[in-house]
Amino acid sequence: MGLERELLVRLGPSTDVRSLAAALERLDSVERAAPNRLLSLARTPDDPSHRDQWGHDDQGQAVSASGTPVGIPGFDTDADLAWDGPQGFGVSGVVIGVIDSGVDLDHPDLLLAPGFDFIENDDQAQPDTSGSNLGSHGTKVAGMAAALADNGIGVAGSCGGCSIMPLRVTILGGAIVETCAADAIVWAVDHGARVVNMSFGITESGFFDAATEYASLHDVVLIAASGNGNLGDVWYPARHPLVIAVGAASPCGERKRSSSDPLGTSCDRFDAWGSSYGTGLDFLAPGVANPTTTWNQGYDPAFWDTSSAAPYLAGVAGLLLSHRPTLTPAQVKQALAATATDVVELPGDEGYDIRTGWGLVDAEAALAEPPLPECADGVDNDGDGWIDHPEDPECTSPADSGEGPGGCGLGVELGL
Repeated sequence: MGLERELLVRLGPSTDVRSLAAALERLDSVERAAPNRLLSLARTPDDPSHRDQWGHDDQGQAVSASGTPVGIPGFDTDADLAWDGPQGFGVSGVVIGVIDSGVDLDHPDLLLAPGFDFIENDDQAQPDTSGSNLGSHGTKVAGMAAALADNGIGVAGSCGGCSIMPLRVTILGGAIVETCAADAIVWAVDHGARVVNMSFGITESGFFDAATEYASLHDVVLIAASGNGNLGDVWYPARHPLVIAVGAASPCGERKRSSSDPLGTSCDRFDAWGSSYGTGLDFLAPGVANPTTTWNQGYDPAFWDTSSAAPYLAGVAGLLLSHRPTLTPAQVKQALAATATDVVELPGDEGYDIRTGWGLVDAEAALAEPPLPECADGVDNDGDGWIDHPEDPECTSPADSGEGPGGCGLGVELGL
């Protein structure tokens, strides 16, 4: 087996082990070189409803609309394994802004950073639940991203150690005030958010463009829901090139589909809605029967739709930033894209496709993905009007090798 030919090399504390291993593997005399890692047992939080959160660890426990268990064991984000990393459940200094209906400020399962109510113009971003259950929407969203993990109550968010910044932009009945939502992005950036989630959408808007560019320039990751109409048209702002667009995955290895979809309803058998897709879709995240927090210090056993999928991915982005705080939005997106689990609906859809994006986000694998250097992250970092080419990871080219503005890569030309 050749075990006698294995060598263990001890290195200094400042050595870039991954880069050295890659350089050694390029030598003809070396068959394989890899870091010698420390392993640990899978970390299972003690939150009582964690066992029902199939997105973390799918064991076929999700409950369909007909009341039967469904799911493909192993079709999940591997969040349980991701939490074994040095960042654990995430760090409280990574703040996730939730632009929504407000958040239950007294919920014991949420760690809150200061927020703002853009409707009442005060710092109490408490939901108005007097006339519509949509007032609970923001608290449900917050729990998907960052319900406190391993605290003995409720559920565990995908970044159960991160903080939530509540930003209320809805009037009674759940309608989003567009200009308030754009202002909330800027406010979140200025007050320390590293990730901003937007579980809402409209057809088009000019109000968000300046705010999204402002967030990107300040290295804040923007995430939004793709929409619930089972349509081939992604909501705005999700389809904005500086925003990560997230669709909903069903627990059986597929996009959440409605009865109107040519491929039929997904295994969850909830016929009324399906995850929208199309140009600009980036990823899928768990979006079916997700236990989460809700208003009045309570819990919802089954939060559905892309409004739940987007904050799940926002939490995964929070884990990445907890592990590597200097990552740019383009580097976060690249790590997620390089490691996502491919979801194939139609022949020829292998790899990226507009129905499932890059696939289901894989938290554990994304954390292990080494970040691309800035010359290869798909963004015009040197300001010459050309997107830097992602196929030059060693940064050896004297000039960008892309095909022109917008030519290739996961990022976009900022045009500023």
